[in-house]
Amino acid sequence: FFFKQKTAYEMQRGLVGSEMCIRDRNENKEIELTVYNLVSQSKRKVKVTPKAWLGNGLLGVKAKPEDYNNAHIRAMHVLNYLPNSPLQAAQFIPNKDYILGTQTQSFSDLDEFQTYMKNHDKDTVELYVYNVDTQKVRSVSLTPNNNWGGCGVIGGDIGYGTMHSIPKREEHINCLLYTSP
Repeated sequence: FFFKQKTAYEMQRGLVGSEMCIRDRNENKEIELTVYNLVSQSKRKVKVTPKAWLGNGLLGVKAKPEDYNNAHIRAMHVLNYLPNSPLQAAQFIPNKDYILGTQTQSFSDLDEFQTYMKNHDKDTVELYVYNVDTQKVRSVSLTPNNNWGGCGVIGGDIGYGTMHSIPKREEHINCLLYTSP
């Protein structure tokens, strides 16, 4: 499951179904999730208790089933953009930004991304973008436009695949050294 953060979640197999059965069978009961971090490419277990709150749903997040295998490779790497292009207008940062997808889908390959952009010509789309310097995901509004005055609907080069995957970030843990008395 992809969330706005750079994290993917995988529910236990028994939770898959109508709204993941959380509402029907697991409200106010502790459940375990496997959390996958795309940047460190590591997994960890977390426990949550789905319950009613002031917002929608029981967890306070929108989740959708997603295959996260090789998700760090499937990101679209923004390499550069042309002056006055839609990419520049949306304030993408060349060589630092990776397009993860939209609220409703991730892109399985470059062709799917290009088709999506062409099909949304002149429509503003919200994209989730990971930045390697800030190590955060932000929402970016991009308006593809085939008539912006240059090449393509977004006006820039996008890299895809192993050579353009999100770089793995090594987790640095600050440790205090203790001496025995």
